[in-house]
Amino acid sequence: MHTLEDVYRFEPVPPRLAGTAHAAHIIGIQANLWTEVAENRGRVDYQAFPRLVAFAEVAWPDLPAPAERDFDDFERRMNAAQYALSHLTH
Repeated sequence: MHTLEDVYRFEPVPPRLAGTAHAAHIIGIQANLWTEVAENRGRVDYQAFPRLVAFAEVAWPDLPAPAERDFDDFERRMNAAQYALSHLTH
């Protein structure tokens, strides 16, 4: 399983394609969650939503390179988002 930091540092354009004409063919990103290994809806929420917040940030085109991203800042912002996520109703 990928940690929240792994997802936050994900780079949609593989390094070997960066700066090449092939990089222009990457027009979006997607995140999958295989729910057959999640035993209930609470587990799906626990696994999906914090990572989707990080993944959504990765989708922004002007995000710095993975090594330059400020994970501590993201974590502070994520704490506020987790409070909101914990109060969602089903």
